[in-house]
Amino acid sequence: MKYVKVFKWLLVILVIAVMIPAIGCGKKDTSGGQTPTPSPSIAATADTTGLNLSEQPDQAKYNEYLSELYLAVLPIGTEIAWPNGMPTETSVFTIGKDQFCTSITRKKTIPSGSFAMALYDVNTKIYIEPKAVWPVAMDGQGNVMGCEGLDLQVGRYEKKFYIDDVLVGVIPFEVK
Repeated sequence: MKYVKVFKWLLVILVIAVMIPAIGCGKKDTSGGQTPTPSPSIAATADTTGLNLSEQPDQAKYNEYLSELYLAVLPIGTEIAWPNGMPTETSVFTIGKDQFCTSITRKKTIPSGSFAMALYDVNTKIYIEPKAVWPVAMDGQGNVMGCEGLDLQVGRYEKKFYIDDVLVGVIPFEVK
């Protein structure tokens, strides 16, 4: 059952990674050639030392590859579509109401087999979704966003992100 969840998540991201550039839903570069400043959200970009996380991400590795990484919500039955169907950043999800979305904005290509994600249950201290490696490259700069059904129990969790087996993001969230 765990492998089905991992496969489903990877399939969703793969489809979205292919479709977003094709339909033009990626973020437009408005930086004027300047390096983007990381978002101040609790997602992997902020100083996480004040948060009670299971482990601390490597900020240098994050800064090398990513400019933004966050979780977002989209109502069940809504598809990602500009401008009215765009997920909203959050750290709280509601069973029976929300889709679970992930947004990743890259500064440069993340090579094939280098990116991975895991899902950690804070209360039980168990990985409900062990680290799953993304099998294809995420080419160039840009945003990839994907949503999936919320298949979790009420509780507190952490979504963990890795590049080259180095933890680059830990995003705490709650399911109600």
